[in-house]
Amino acid sequence: MNKHQIRKGNGKEACIFLLPLALVVGFFLLYSILFILKNGFYKMDLSFTNTVFIGLDNYRTLFADSLFFKSIANNLLFSLVVVISGITIGFLFATFLSLNIRFSKLMFSILFIPAILPRALVATVFRQMLEHRAGTLNSILAFFGMNTDKLMWLTNPNLAYISVMSIFVYMIGIPMLYYNADLNSISPSILESASIDGAGVWTMLVKIIYPLVANSHKTIIISSLLASFRMFEAVFLLTNGGPGFATEITGTYIYRFTRQSSQIGFVCAAATVVLVIALTLSLIQTSILYNPSTSKKGQKA
Repeated sequence: MNKHQIRKGNGKEACIFLLPLALVVGFFLLYSILFILKNGFYKMDLSFTNTVFIGLDNYRTLFADSLFFKSIANNLLFSLVVVISGITIGFLFATFLSLNIRFSKLMFSILFIPAILPRALVATVFRQMLEHRAGTLNSILAFFGMNTDKLMWLTNPNLAYISVMSIFVYMIGIPMLYYNADLNSISPSILESASIDGAGVWTMLVKIIYPLVANSHKTIIISSLLASFRMFEAVFLLTNGGPGFATEITGTYIYRFTRQSSQIGFVCAAATVVLVIALTLSLIQTSILYNPSTSKKGQKA
């Protein structure tokens, strides 16, 4: 039996092994999507018994609510923060730690741990740190003589934005992991040749290393974008969408109506719209980032 036959056989065995799990996950995923799509046209409560078909009324109410559009705008803004921090700060940290300096593995572990911790735990810690009167951050600033009376991190709309963004920037462990794997595959001879040709550190970083980890850029952009739509726990526990709905995202918006038992049909309509937006964005990004013609142009350049 040659290597090709062995690989082919392993592929079939892997598919057979994964098929039961894929069928179960696929069934529940499809059922959930169809359930939400269907109930978006009904008025119902949590009992799911007293249902009244109302057509597009839930969607009309949803699109007439300016707060819903604000929650989408906040989601997109926070998505942009997640993506930019991942492909800049995450890349720089991963590159720096790939130099195998002393304690680099320990530093990588410290920076990576927040990404695998429960988001609810991270948000709770941040909330305690950013509390106005007894929070760690204001206590430190006051120790150095700063006036912290106006530094209301969670109750001032502008500062609340910064507080929420700080969590997204803090959790850059996953982008670092992607970059670390890609950086280890770069041949040292490439950097040695560039150094011999007189390239400086910044030139090698921007014009050589950064383009060579393009696959990581693509993966991070898509995964970060989709992850930002699942940051409900972080925003809910940190600001609860406040103050005055300033940091409201689609997750907190939907949850707010979920607590009203008579609004389940409206919640399904809102969830459907958010699902369509997330799916559309992911399809657009995938088509742009993984377009063969775009890749060829990048290679030619």
